Amino acid sequence: MKTIFDACTPRPEVLTGELKEQQFAASLTKVLRGTADAVYGDAETFFANTYATKGLMSLLGEALGRISGKRADSASVIRLETNFGGGKTHNLIGLYHVCCGDLDAKVVKGFVGKDILPSRPIEKIAGIVGPDTGVADGVDHGDVRTYTLWGELAYQLGHRTGGAKGGTAAYELVRKSDEGRTAPSTQPWEKLIGDEPALIMIDEIGQYLRVSSGVRVGKTTLAEQTVAFLMSLMKFASESRRTVLVYTLADSGDAFGKESDQVREALAESKSVSARSEHVLTPTAEDEISAVVSHRMFSAVDKKAAQAVAASYAEYFGRMVSQNVDLPSRATRSEYSDDIAKDYPFHPELLTTLNRKTFDDPQLSANPRRTAHPGADDPQAVGGQAVGLLPDRSVLRGSGR
Repeated sequence: MKTIFDACTPRPEVLTGELKEQQFAASLTKVLRGTADAVYGDAETFFANTYATKGLMSLLGEALGRISGKRADSASVIRLETNFGGGKTHNLIGLYHVCCGDLDAKVVKGFVGKDILPSRPIEKIAGIVGPDTGVADGVDHGDVRTYTLWGELAYQLGHRTGGAKGGTAAYELVRKSDEGRTAPSTQPWEKLIGDEPALIMIDEIGQYLRVSSGVRVGKTTLAEQTVAFLMSLMKFASESRRTVLVYTLADSGDAFGKESDQVREALAESKSVSARSEHVLTPTAEDEISAVVSHRMFSAVDKKAAQAVAASYAEYFGRMVSQNVDLPSRATRSEYSDDIAKDYPFHPELLTTLNRKTFDDPQLSANPRRTAHPGADDPQAVGGQAVGLLPDRSVLRGSGR
Protein backbone atom coordinates (compact mmCIF):
# COMPACT_ATOMS: atom_id res chain seq x y z
CA MET A 1 0.00 0.00 0.00
CA LYS A 2 1.22 3.49 -0.84
CA THR A 3 2.30 5.78 1.95
CA ILE A 4 1.21 9.40 1.86
CA PHE A 5 4.67 10.27 0.55
CA ASP A 6 4.06 8.12 -2.51
CA ALA A 7 0.40 9.01 -3.01
CA CYS A 8 0.53 12.77 -2.37
CA THR A 9 2.60 15.54 -3.92
CA PRO A 10 3.12 18.53 -1.60
CA ARG A 11 3.16 21.98 -3.14
CA PRO A 12 6.71 23.36 -3.59
CA GLU A 13 6.28 26.00 -0.88
CA VAL A 14 5.37 23.27 1.61
CA LEU A 15 8.46 21.22 0.82
CA THR A 16 10.78 24.20 1.00
CA GLY A 17 9.24 25.59 4.17
CA GLU A 18 8.17 28.80 2.43
CA LEU A 19 4.55 28.36 3.47
CA LYS A 20 4.52 30.84 6.33
CA GLU A 21 1.85 31.44 8.94
CA GLN A 22 1.38 35.03 7.87
CA GLN A 23 0.42 33.86 4.38
CA PHE A 24 -2.72 32.36 5.92
CA ALA A 25 -3.63 35.61 7.69
CA ALA A 26 -6.00 36.95 5.07
CA SER A 27 -6.25 40.75 5.08
CA LEU A 28 -8.87 42.43 2.92
CA THR A 29 -7.27 45.80 3.64
CA LYS A 30 -3.89 44.70 2.26
CA VAL A 31 -5.51 43.25 -0.85
CA LEU A 32 -7.38 46.50 -1.48
CA ARG A 33 -4.19 48.50 -1.00
CA GLY A 34 -2.15 46.17 -3.22
CA THR A 35 0.29 45.19 -0.47
CA ALA A 36 -0.81 41.58 0.16
CA ASP A 37 1.35 38.53 -0.58
CA ALA A 38 0.69 36.97 -3.99
CA VAL A 39 -1.23 34.09 -2.39
CA TYR A 40 -3.99 36.66 -1.67
CA GLY A 41 -3.07 39.67 -3.77
CA ASP A 42 -2.71 38.00 -7.16
CA ALA A 43 -6.02 36.73 -8.54
CA GLU A 44 -4.65 33.76 -10.47
CA THR A 45 -2.49 32.60 -7.55
CA PHE A 46 -5.41 33.07 -5.18
CA PHE A 47 -7.82 30.88 -7.13
CA ALA A 48 -5.15 28.27 -7.90
CA ASN A 49 -4.68 27.81 -4.15
CA THR A 50 -8.36 28.02 -3.23
CA TYR A 51 -10.79 25.13 -2.91
CA ALA A 52 -14.23 25.93 -4.32
CA THR A 53 -16.40 25.54 -1.22
CA LYS A 54 -20.18 25.62 -1.56
CA GLY A 55 -20.20 28.86 0.42
CA LEU A 56 -17.75 30.60 -1.91
CA MET A 57 -19.61 29.45 -5.02
CA SER A 58 -22.93 30.60 -3.54
CA LEU A 59 -21.44 33.98 -2.65
CA LEU A 60 -20.07 34.53 -6.15
CA GLY A 61 -23.31 33.39 -7.75
CA GLU A 62 -25.54 35.61 -5.60
CA ALA A 63 -23.34 38.71 -5.69
CA LEU A 64 -22.36 38.60 -9.36
CA GLY A 65 -25.89 37.68 -10.41
CA ARG A 66 -27.13 40.97 -8.98
CA ILE A 67 -24.13 43.11 -9.93
CA SER A 68 -24.31 41.91 -13.53
CA GLY A 69 -28.05 42.59 -13.65
CA LYS A 70 -28.65 39.13 -15.10
CA ARG A 71 -30.30 37.61 -12.03
CA ALA A 72 -32.80 40.07 -10.63
CA ASP A 73 -33.80 37.73 -7.79
CA SER A 74 -30.25 37.57 -6.37
CA ALA A 75 -29.72 38.87 -2.84
CA SER A 76 -28.81 42.52 -2.32
CA VAL A 77 -27.50 41.90 1.21
CA ILE A 78 -25.35 38.88 2.08
CA ARG A 79 -24.13 37.99 5.54
CA LEU A 80 -21.16 35.64 5.90
CA GLU A 81 -21.41 34.00 9.27
CA THR A 82 -19.27 31.40 11.00
CA ASN A 83 -16.82 31.11 13.87
CA PHE A 84 -13.77 33.38 14.08
CA GLY A 85 -11.41 32.63 11.18
CA GLY A 86 -13.93 30.47 9.32
CA GLY A 87 -13.08 31.63 5.80
CA LYS A 88 -15.15 34.82 5.75
CA THR A 89 -12.32 37.17 4.74
CA HIS A 90 -11.02 34.62 2.22
CA ASN A 91 -14.40 34.62 0.47
CA LEU A 92 -14.54 38.42 0.40
CA ILE A 93 -11.13 38.50 -1.26
CA GLY A 94 -12.30 36.00 -3.87
CA LEU A 95 -15.35 38.13 -4.65
CA TYR A 96 -13.18 41.25 -4.86
CA HIS A 97 -10.81 39.65 -7.39
CA VAL A 98 -13.67 38.58 -9.64
CA CYS A 99 -15.28 42.02 -9.47
CA CYS A 100 -12.00 43.64 -10.51
CA GLY A 101 -12.82 42.14 -13.91
CA ASP A 102 -10.97 40.94 -16.97
CA LEU A 103 -10.23 37.50 -15.47
CA ASP A 104 -9.79 34.60 -17.84
CA ALA A 105 -12.74 32.24 -17.40
CA LYS A 106 -10.25 29.39 -16.95
CA VAL A 107 -8.93 31.01 -13.76
CA VAL A 108 -12.33 30.81 -12.06
CA LYS A 109 -13.60 27.65 -13.70
CA GLY A 110 -15.59 25.72 -11.13
CA PHE A 111 -16.13 28.87 -9.05
CA VAL A 112 -18.54 30.96 -11.13
CA GLY A 113 -20.40 30.72 -14.43
CA LYS A 114 -19.23 32.61 -17.51
CA ASP A 115 -22.61 34.27 -17.93
CA ILE A 116 -22.19 36.46 -14.84
CA LEU A 117 -18.41 36.90 -14.92
CA PRO A 118 -17.63 40.65 -15.27
CA SER A 119 -16.00 41.49 -18.60
CA ARG A 120 -14.62 44.73 -17.22
CA PRO A 121 -13.81 46.00 -13.73
CA ILE A 122 -16.64 47.08 -11.46
CA GLU A 123 -15.83 50.72 -10.72
CA LYS A 124 -17.79 51.10 -7.51
CA ILE A 125 -16.00 48.87 -4.99
CA ALA A 126 -15.29 49.57 -1.34
CA GLY A 127 -14.05 47.35 1.45
CA ILE A 128 -13.91 48.21 5.15
CA VAL A 129 -12.28 46.09 7.86
CA GLY A 130 -13.44 46.95 11.39
CA PRO A 131 -10.10 46.63 13.23
CA ASP A 132 -8.34 48.66 10.52
CA THR A 133 -10.70 51.60 10.95
CA GLY A 134 -9.45 53.58 13.92
CA VAL A 135 -12.20 54.81 16.22
CA ALA A 136 -10.12 57.50 17.92
CA ASP A 137 -7.60 58.47 15.24
CA GLY A 138 -9.56 57.48 12.14
CA VAL A 139 -7.94 56.58 8.82
CA ASP A 140 -5.44 59.08 7.42
CA HIS A 141 -5.66 59.38 3.63
CA GLY A 142 -3.31 62.35 3.46
CA ASP A 143 -5.84 64.77 2.04
CA VAL A 144 -8.68 63.54 4.25
CA ARG A 145 -9.02 61.72 7.58
CA THR A 146 -12.13 59.58 8.00
CA TYR A 147 -13.53 58.70 11.44
CA THR A 148 -16.44 56.33 10.78
CA LEU A 149 -17.40 53.46 8.53
CA TRP A 150 -19.58 55.76 6.45
CA GLY A 151 -16.83 58.33 6.07
CA GLU A 152 -14.41 55.63 4.93
CA LEU A 153 -16.99 54.11 2.58
CA ALA A 154 -17.64 57.44 0.86
CA TYR A 155 -13.93 58.20 0.48
CA GLN A 156 -13.16 54.79 -1.01
CA LEU A 157 -16.01 54.98 -3.52
CA GLY A 158 -14.80 58.37 -4.77
CA HIS A 159 -11.10 57.52 -4.67
CA ARG A 160 -11.43 54.35 -6.73
CA THR A 161 -12.49 56.22 -9.85
CA GLY A 162 -11.31 59.76 -9.15
CA GLY A 163 -8.14 59.36 -7.13
CA ALA A 164 -7.45 61.70 -4.21
CA LYS A 165 -9.64 64.47 -5.61
CA GLY A 166 -12.49 62.04 -6.18
CA GLY A 167 -12.13 60.67 -2.67
CA THR A 168 -12.20 64.15 -1.13
CA ALA A 169 -15.23 65.19 -3.18
CA ALA A 170 -17.11 62.04 -2.18
CA TYR A 171 -16.19 62.50 1.47
CA GLU A 172 -17.68 65.99 1.46
CA LEU A 173 -21.10 64.37 1.07
CA VAL A 174 -20.76 62.77 4.51
CA ARG A 175 -18.24 65.05 6.22
CA LYS A 176 -20.74 66.48 8.70
CA SER A 177 -22.06 63.02 9.59
CA ASP A 178 -18.54 61.61 9.82
CA GLU A 179 -17.17 64.35 12.05
CA GLY A 180 -20.30 64.26 14.22
CA ARG A 181 -20.26 60.44 14.34
CA THR A 182 -23.95 60.35 13.39
CA ALA A 183 -25.26 57.86 10.84
CA PRO A 184 -26.21 59.45 7.49
CA SER A 185 -29.33 58.78 5.44
CA THR A 186 -29.29 56.85 2.15
CA GLN A 187 -28.80 60.06 0.13
CA PRO A 188 -24.98 59.97 -0.06
CA TRP A 189 -25.07 56.47 -1.51
CA GLU A 190 -27.79 57.42 -3.96
CA LYS A 191 -25.50 60.16 -5.25
CA LEU A 192 -22.27 58.13 -5.21
CA ILE A 193 -23.65 54.86 -6.56
CA GLY A 194 -27.18 55.28 -7.89
CA ASP A 195 -28.07 52.29 -10.08
CA GLU A 196 -24.51 51.54 -11.15
CA PRO A 197 -22.97 48.12 -10.38
CA ALA A 198 -21.42 48.30 -6.90
CA LEU A 199 -19.84 46.03 -4.30
CA ILE A 200 -19.58 47.07 -0.66
CA MET A 201 -17.77 44.79 1.81
CA ILE A 202 -17.61 45.19 5.59
CA ASP A 203 -15.44 42.69 7.43
CA GLU A 204 -15.15 42.05 11.19
CA ILE A 205 -17.73 44.63 12.20
CA GLY A 206 -18.12 43.01 15.63
CA GLN A 207 -14.65 44.08 16.75
CA TYR A 208 -15.31 47.62 15.57
CA LEU A 209 -18.57 47.75 17.52
CA ARG A 210 -16.82 46.72 20.73
CA VAL A 211 -14.35 49.59 20.49
CA SER A 212 -16.87 52.15 19.26
CA SER A 213 -19.28 51.36 22.11
CA GLY A 214 -17.04 53.49 24.33
CA VAL A 215 -17.54 56.62 22.21
CA ARG A 216 -20.51 58.71 23.29
CA VAL A 217 -22.61 60.41 20.60
CA GLY A 218 -25.24 62.46 22.34
CA LYS A 219 -27.44 60.01 24.24
CA THR A 220 -26.21 57.12 22.11
CA THR A 221 -22.83 55.59 21.24
CA LEU A 222 -20.85 55.31 18.04
CA ALA A 223 -21.63 51.57 18.08
CA GLU A 224 -25.36 52.30 18.03
CA GLN A 225 -24.89 54.85 15.26
CA THR A 226 -22.89 52.25 13.31
CA VAL A 227 -25.69 49.70 13.56
CA ALA A 228 -28.12 52.39 12.39
CA PHE A 229 -25.80 53.09 9.45
CA LEU A 230 -25.75 49.40 8.56
CA MET A 231 -29.55 49.26 8.54
CA SER A 232 -29.69 52.33 6.30
CA LEU A 233 -27.06 50.86 3.96
CA MET A 234 -29.09 47.66 3.68
CA LYS A 235 -32.13 49.71 2.73
CA PHE A 236 -30.20 51.47 0.00
CA ALA A 237 -28.78 48.19 -1.36
CA SER A 238 -32.21 46.55 -1.52
CA GLU A 239 -33.71 49.50 -3.34
CA SER A 240 -30.92 49.82 -5.90
CA ARG A 241 -30.80 47.53 -8.90
CA ARG A 242 -27.16 46.41 -8.92
CA THR A 243 -25.63 47.09 -5.51
CA VAL A 244 -24.53 44.24 -3.26
CA LEU A 245 -23.58 44.61 0.40
CA VAL A 246 -21.60 41.74 1.93
CA TYR A 247 -20.69 41.82 5.60
CA THR A 248 -19.33 39.31 8.08
CA LEU A 249 -20.36 38.30 11.58
CA ALA A 250 -18.83 35.84 14.02
CA ASP A 251 -20.85 33.20 15.86
CA SER A 252 -22.42 34.22 19.17
CA GLY A 253 -19.96 32.11 21.14
CA ASP A 254 -16.86 33.50 19.45
CA ALA A 255 -14.78 36.59 20.03
CA PHE A 256 -16.97 39.69 19.69
CA GLY A 257 -20.04 37.46 19.69
CA LYS A 258 -21.90 39.92 21.92
CA GLU A 259 -21.39 42.69 19.39
CA SER A 260 -22.43 40.41 16.53
CA ASP A 261 -25.63 39.64 18.45
CA GLN A 262 -26.25 43.38 18.64
CA VAL A 263 -26.47 43.47 14.85
CA ARG A 264 -28.67 40.36 14.75
CA GLU A 265 -31.07 41.88 17.29
CA ALA A 266 -31.32 45.07 15.23
CA LEU A 267 -32.11 42.99 12.16
CA ALA A 268 -34.73 40.98 14.02
CA GLU A 269 -36.40 44.15 15.33
CA SER A 270 -36.27 45.94 12.00
CA LYS A 271 -39.50 46.31 10.08
CA SER A 272 -37.47 46.87 6.94
CA VAL A 273 -37.95 44.22 4.27
CA SER A 274 -34.30 44.65 3.27
CA ALA A 275 -33.07 43.77 6.77
CA ARG A 276 -35.32 40.75 7.09
CA SER A 277 -34.59 39.33 3.64
CA GLU A 278 -30.79 39.21 3.76
CA HIS A 279 -29.10 36.03 2.55
CA VAL A 280 -26.95 34.23 5.15
CA LEU A 281 -24.07 32.01 3.98
CA THR A 282 -21.53 29.81 5.74
CA PRO A 283 -18.17 30.29 3.93
CA THR A 284 -16.71 26.87 4.80
CA ALA A 285 -18.77 23.92 5.99
CA GLU A 286 -17.23 21.58 8.55
CA ASP A 287 -17.24 18.67 6.08
CA GLU A 288 -15.19 20.76 3.61
CA ILE A 289 -12.23 21.48 5.89
CA SER A 290 -10.21 18.45 4.77
CA ALA A 291 -10.61 19.40 1.11
CA VAL A 292 -9.63 23.02 1.83
CA VAL A 293 -6.45 22.05 3.69
CA SER A 294 -5.53 19.30 1.24
CA HIS A 295 -5.95 21.59 -1.77
CA ARG A 296 -3.73 24.24 -0.17
CA MET A 297 -0.95 21.84 0.85
CA PHE A 298 -0.89 19.25 -1.94
CA SER A 299 -0.79 19.72 -5.70
CA ALA A 300 -1.88 16.10 -6.28
CA VAL A 301 -3.59 13.42 -4.17
CA ASP A 302 -4.12 9.83 -5.34
CA LYS A 303 -7.82 9.11 -4.74
CA LYS A 304 -7.34 5.38 -5.30
CA ALA A 305 -4.85 5.38 -2.47
CA ALA A 306 -7.48 7.06 -0.30
CA GLN A 307 -9.88 4.20 -0.90
CA ALA A 308 -7.16 1.64 -0.21
CA VAL A 309 -6.21 3.32 3.07
CA ALA A 310 -9.85 3.49 4.16
CA ALA A 311 -10.30 -0.23 3.42
CA SER A 312 -7.13 -1.01 5.36
CA TYR A 313 -8.37 0.91 8.40
CA ALA A 314 -11.75 -0.85 8.19
CA GLU A 315 -10.05 -4.25 8.05
CA TYR A 316 -7.83 -3.35 11.01
CA PHE A 317 -10.73 -2.15 13.12
CA GLY A 318 -12.63 -5.32 12.28
CA ARG A 319 -9.75 -7.44 13.54
CA MET A 320 -9.53 -5.40 16.73
CA VAL A 321 -13.23 -5.88 17.41
CA SER A 322 -12.91 -9.64 16.86
CA GLN A 323 -10.19 -9.64 19.52
CA ASN A 324 -12.50 -7.78 21.92
CA VAL A 325 -10.41 -4.61 21.80
CA ASP A 326 -12.38 -1.66 23.17
CA LEU A 327 -12.68 0.89 20.35
CA PRO A 328 -14.70 4.10 20.09
CA SER A 329 -18.11 3.24 18.66
CA ARG A 330 -17.62 5.52 15.63
CA ALA A 331 -14.58 3.51 14.52
CA THR A 332 -16.73 0.44 13.93
CA ARG A 333 -19.36 2.18 11.79
CA SER A 334 -19.20 1.85 8.00
CA GLU A 335 -19.51 5.63 7.66
CA TYR A 336 -16.17 6.03 9.41
CA SER A 337 -14.41 4.33 6.51
CA ASP A 338 -16.08 6.82 4.18
CA ASP A 339 -14.83 9.67 6.39
CA ILE A 340 -11.26 8.36 6.19
CA ALA A 341 -11.43 8.24 2.39
CA LYS A 342 -12.98 11.72 2.18
CA ASP A 343 -10.50 13.35 4.56
CA TYR A 344 -7.42 11.65 3.05
CA PRO A 345 -4.51 12.28 3.39
CA PHE A 346 -5.57 13.56 6.81
CA HIS A 347 -7.03 11.29 9.44
CA PRO A 348 -10.50 12.45 10.56
CA GLU A 349 -9.42 12.54 14.21
CA LEU A 350 -6.58 14.95 13.42
CA LEU A 351 -8.96 17.38 11.73
CA THR A 352 -11.44 17.09 14.59
CA THR A 353 -8.68 17.84 17.10
CA LEU A 354 -7.36 20.83 15.18
CA ASN A 355 -10.77 22.25 14.37
CA ARG A 356 -12.52 21.82 17.71
CA LYS A 357 -9.92 21.36 20.39
CA THR A 358 -6.77 23.35 19.58
CA PHE A 359 -8.27 26.21 17.59
CA ASP A 360 -8.76 28.50 20.57
CA ASP A 361 -5.28 27.86 22.02
CA PRO A 362 -2.69 30.06 20.29
CA GLN A 363 0.09 27.80 21.60
CA LEU A 364 -1.16 24.72 19.75
CA SER A 365 -1.24 24.04 16.04
CA ALA A 366 0.05 21.68 13.43
CA ASN A 367 3.10 22.49 11.35
CA PRO A 368 2.39 21.45 7.71
CA ARG A 369 6.07 21.04 6.88
CA ARG A 370 6.17 17.99 9.13
CA THR A 371 3.66 16.26 6.86
CA ALA A 372 5.88 16.59 3.82
CA HIS A 373 8.69 14.33 4.99
CA PRO A 374 8.64 10.60 5.81
CA GLY A 375 8.58 9.58 9.43
CA ALA A 376 9.89 6.34 10.90
CA ASP A 377 6.71 4.44 10.11
CA ASP A 378 5.90 5.96 6.69
CA PRO A 379 2.23 6.53 7.60
CA GLN A 380 -0.70 5.93 5.27
CA ALA A 381 -2.53 9.00 6.63
CA VAL A 382 -1.57 12.14 8.50
CA GLY A 383 -2.67 11.63 12.08
CA GLY A 384 -1.76 13.22 15.37
CA GLN A 385 1.36 11.06 15.62
CA ALA A 386 2.75 12.53 12.38
CA VAL A 387 2.17 16.18 13.12
CA GLY A 388 3.99 18.21 15.75
CA LEU A 389 1.91 20.46 17.96
CA LEU A 390 3.91 23.65 17.88
CA PRO A 391 3.39 27.39 18.39
CA ASP A 392 2.72 27.86 14.68
CA ARG A 393 -0.80 28.32 13.34
CA SER A 394 -0.31 27.24 9.73
CA VAL A 395 -2.72 24.32 9.44
CA LEU A 396 -5.33 26.07 11.52
CA ARG A 397 -5.16 29.03 9.18
CA GLY A 398 -5.12 26.72 6.17
CA SER A 399 -8.35 25.10 7.25
CA GLY A 400 -10.06 28.46 7.27
CA ARG A 401 -10.29 28.17 11.04
